[in-house]
Amino acid sequence: MKTILLISTLVIFTLSGSALTQEIEYVNSTLWTNVFDVEVDGNYAYCVFSNGLVVIDVANPGQPEFVSRLYLHGSGKGIDVSGNYAYIADFHSGLKIVDIFDPANPALISGYDTPGLSYDVFIEGDYAYIADSYPSGLQIINVQNPASPVFTGSYDSLSAQKLYVSGQYAYITPQIGNLNIINVSDPQSPSFVASVSGSYDARGVYVSENYAYVIRDIYQDRTEFRIFDISDPANPVTMDFIDFYTSDPRDIYLYGDLAFIVDRFYLHIVDVEDPANIFEAGSISSSGYGIYGYDEFAYIAGGNNGLAVFYVSDPSNPLLAGMFHTPDNTDDVYISGNYAYTASNSSGLYIMDISNPYDPAIVSNHGGSEGISKIFISDNYAYTANKFIGSFDYLGITDLSDLHNPVQRGFYDSGLNIFDIQVSANYAFLANPQMIIVDVTDPDNPGHVWTYSGWAVLDLFVDGNYAYAALGWSYDSLLIFDISDPENPAVIGNYSISNPRDIFVHGGYAYIPRSASGLDILDVSDPSNPVFVANCNPPDWAQMVYVAGDYAYLAGLWNLDVIDISDPYNPIPLYNYETNYNIEGLFVSGEYIYVADGGSLLILRHATTDSEDESVLRPRRISFLHNYPNPFNASTTIEFNLPEAVDVELSIYNILGQKIATLFDERKAAGDYSVTWNAIDYPSGVYFARIETENYSNNIKMVLLK
Repeated sequence: MKTILLISTLVIFTLSGSALTQEIEYVNSTLWTNVFDVEVDGNYAYCVFSNGLVVIDVANPGQPEFVSRLYLHGSGKGIDVSGNYAYIADFHSGLKIVDIFDPANPALISGYDTPGLSYDVFIEGDYAYIADSYPSGLQIINVQNPASPVFTGSYDSLSAQKLYVSGQYAYITPQIGNLNIINVSDPQSPSFVASVSGSYDARGVYVSENYAYVIRDIYQDRTEFRIFDISDPANPVTMDFIDFYTSDPRDIYLYGDLAFIVDRFYLHIVDVEDPANIFEAGSISSSGYGIYGYDEFAYIAGGNNGLAVFYVSDPSNPLLAGMFHTPDNTDDVYISGNYAYTASNSSGLYIMDISNPYDPAIVSNHGGSEGISKIFISDNYAYTANKFIGSFDYLGITDLSDLHNPVQRGFYDSGLNIFDIQVSANYAFLANPQMIIVDVTDPDNPGHVWTYSGWAVLDLFVDGNYAYAALGWSYDSLLIFDISDPENPAVIGNYSISNPRDIFVHGGYAYIPRSASGLDILDVSDPSNPVFVANCNPPDWAQMVYVAGDYAYLAGLWNLDVIDISDPYNPIPLYNYETNYNIEGLFVSGEYIYVADGGSLLILRHATTDSEDESVLRPRRISFLHNYPNPFNASTTIEFNLPEAVDVELSIYNILGQKIATLFDERKAAGDYSVTWNAIDYPSGVYFARIETENYSNNIKMVLLK
């Protein structure tokens, strides 16, 4: 069923994941990375991150500066800017439309949930053309009124990842397959024109005048750039082509007589002045996913490398002009007190102050020259799985006595990759894929104590005198070790269990995610005799679990499920939250859920109980909570929060942007407010409530039906 998402509530810090996620609230996110596409308009670069939209001032391309960001629930992939609006292909959330009239305050105004996964978007006239996953193909949405997008037509039964619309035709490339040409002269009934021979594994397309410029992957070891004459779209003809001995092409952009092509390793610049005689003018090392050419600069959305700006006035000698840096992927998280400690693949250890989860602040970054994949905090030390480039992992120990200046102490070479770390008393337990016990009494000189002679230990959990090891790789089992004497551990329990991914022990029960088989619960109150209790199998892949109180938080690839385990014999799935990226790490502290989702540190709230302290965690920016009812007849109540005393105006505007009512214009104290608008004298239609202070403005959309 095709649905229209009308944004009747714009919430700065509280966005639900889906209709079933009322009890899981979005609080905030930080350490954003993964830039997948970029478009430049005037002095601003609009960048699609996996977590949403980031606006960067590029008036001085050598010094890009952050302007604003807007969290969008979906996982951004592509962007097109037209007028005062940014149109974002938001993967599993379809199309998002953002008002960018004020780049410092972008506002989500509407969306359209496509049938599949949205990869790219192109605006032409009154229509948004969306590249959707198989079998949805091409989706066409009327955006004449950006606040109210309307489905128009589709061409199904094909896979679409990139597209370009020119005149009466849409040119669509899949991940695997040929370039397809679709006639969209009638947007309600698009029709097939041609599948272009010689374009297999096409990854991107740009159209200018009578030529289509296509990039494709050749046997996963070469990038081919080919130009087709499309003066007769039903019979495209190859003009010329060129190969680059680099792989995985991602995007193409044409500016003047130059084609800019970005792949996994390089930016290639090709002179296309004569389409029948093209040649590579220059290249420079730079990985990217999206590219935009403007004036004398090429802008590359570089994934976890941020936004790179290249000076290309001399195509034979492109130069890096400026960078907007982002952290690398966030791969793990550990909470201790008021601080979050995150592990990053190449950015090292980040320490965040989360005393107010609505406003996390970076305290310090340590060890940025090394990758860190796992982290455990005990007392004043961080125990991390560190990796030198080209080597296996070692256990790193960092002194956290001064959080602003962490100090590297000792390390232990594990000899293999470390999959998990647990620390208990003076010992570190490593899953690597043996189980290794390391004496960390002296942080400067950790020493080997014992190694399990078996294999395939993928995860560990230490509870008191017992270590619980999940073994995979066809060794599928749970082993329980008595570690009361760390120098001579003994296996006292063994339970056969297929494909265990993680383990958490709580209250005498072991909780074990098993990929497609869901979550198994075992009674381990007698460690020598583990007994199966129950299985809970939410629809998503189960790969990680954290247990707190009466709830198990089960992480899949893109989903977080909350399961009631107050009765372990009868686990009940309660809520689901769809994350924007793969979940790599999970930690629960009080009401807050901290998710290392690759693209950021995501902070969610599971409101299990009312908290008297919630007022001190109030957002420091104005939050529209909601208006209700919506749609409404005659009157509606608008609720919002003020974090501090401020002069504030709340007004009502019609669809033409005319102010028709002022509900108040005065100084108000910090707190939560409810204001009723009586619209009995106004006709049915769309209205906007707008709140303004000296440094802030925002609006919500309301629908009056009589």
